[in-house]
Amino acid sequence: MRKYFRELEVLFQNPNSVLTYIDKIEALRENITEPLAITEFVNKVREKVQNEAIRAVIDNDGGMIAMATGSGKSRVAVELAKYYFNPEHDFHAALLVPTEKLRDENWKEEFEKWEARNVWKHTERLCYASASKIGGNEYPIVILDEGHNITELASEFFRDNQIERTVLLTATPPNDPIKVEILNRLNIRLVYQLTLDDAVRLGFVAPYKITVITVPLDNVTKNIPGGNKTNPFMTTESATYAYWNKRVQSCIGDQTPQGKAKMKFAILGRMQFIYKIPSKTTVIKFLLDKVIPKKDRTIIFCGNIEQAEQVCPTFYHSKSTSVAYDDFKAERINRLSCVKAINEGHNFPGIDSGIIGQLNSKEKDLVQRIGRLIRFRPGHEAHLYIVISESTQDEKWLENATENLDQSKIEYIRIDNFKKRFV
Repeated sequence: MRKYFRELEVLFQNPNSVLTYIDKIEALRENITEPLAITEFVNKVREKVQNEAIRAVIDNDGGMIAMATGSGKSRVAVELAKYYFNPEHDFHAALLVPTEKLRDENWKEEFEKWEARNVWKHTERLCYASASKIGGNEYPIVILDEGHNITELASEFFRDNQIERTVLLTATPPNDPIKVEILNRLNIRLVYQLTLDDAVRLGFVAPYKITVITVPLDNVTKNIPGGNKTNPFMTTESATYAYWNKRVQSCIGDQTPQGKAKMKFAILGRMQFIYKIPSKTTVIKFLLDKVIPKKDRTIIFCGNIEQAEQVCPTFYHSKSTSVAYDDFKAERINRLSCVKAINEGHNFPGIDSGIIGQLNSKEKDLVQRIGRLIRFRPGHEAHLYIVISESTQDEKWLENATENLDQSKIEYIRIDNFKKRFV
């Protein structure tokens, strides 16, 4: 078995990037069967890739690192922070992140893990929302964690401070025109990229499969409030969607300020309804009751707080405490439902499966959610279930979100046919 490690070392002598001979590394890894040896092999390849990313940043004096979740972006960032450490500065570095939990907990753990406690003490930690309030400082290095979250307001941080170089970390390079323009203005260019599917081939992250379960709108049960305060009534999912869709269609072509306002209101109303469709909640409950074993560690991504609390007694969202989050991370519980809370940057051990009760059209959000499930461990294959309402905007969002994923990993099945598997 050690011969495969020797062959790997020979491959490493190649002056070209590891990413140019992924197929050879994959072939070697597939010959190894002992779990500990597989882990050792994968770790050697991962370290090689991380070192390539570090060198790419140094050679370019900054830049964007786009690496799949689980490939080790955090280590890359910490090693770069150590490399550029200058104790003469009050703040050696600045770290910008999307959330307070990432700022105060997750990244502190990463700096400690990679033996950089002293660097952490000299690093200013900021959320994107408050970065524009900081000015007049000098930073040898600024690290943008989940850098696709950068905004026009946050970019003022670069105007008001003296920054020698910037490192942007992401699993999903921004393609939104506004964000692309911001990055161009800040001269942040892609210097190293490892895609999700290439990370799977290298063994950094577990293979995954996606089951898309399509659910017809209920046209019988009148469980959706309709009308107004003076004339309230209950109606069906199908009738409610038809109502909002008709309002959207009626605004098409009206370019007046009033027409644009009506269109915005109608689109928002349709979206909010889709996020709350009861039949999708029923399917999530079925998955948790009949399909996913209770011993499996599972994350449920919900469309709203009500749904999150209905499907799982342990939840985490903007109005909850972090008790369930902490219990899930510590492996004291096996299920956690959430709402717009743990798409990115949160690392949980041993996740087996996930459910997306509501997605949007952004590929980055789907990739980030997949990333929560695919932390490498020998023999693990992640399974993600996506619940979609048929003949609604949900289908278009799904098409956009999965456009660049490996379609061979995705199965589409109607809920009635899916249930037959578990009778």
